[in-house]
Amino acid sequence: ASLGDGALEWSVGDIRRLPVLDVRAIERSPAAGVVREAFRALARRPIGTVDREATALDRQVLDRALLSCVPALVDRLSELHTALVAAVVERRGRAAS
Repeated sequence: ASLGDGALEWSVGDIRRLPVLDVRAIERSPAAGVVREAFRALARRPIGTVDREATALDRQVLDRALLSCVPALVDRLSELHTALVAAVVERRGRAAS
């Protein structure tokens, strides 16, 4: 349910239907070390705007490493990245209006 200003209320039933990744799988993944190092690199700098982060090489390294932990998503990285950036830009536009 919409609460206005972009806030949403989720029912227990809604949340039960959300797909949730098991983050413990990252530690078991061959990419665990890459994920850790990529995250550390990002943690040392200020996070930029969506537009800047979308093209930041260190952000792309983290995104690719995380997605490699979910094999079904690896081939869709470009498509997912484009959709995510577009969704955030659209949301920012609605919030500004």
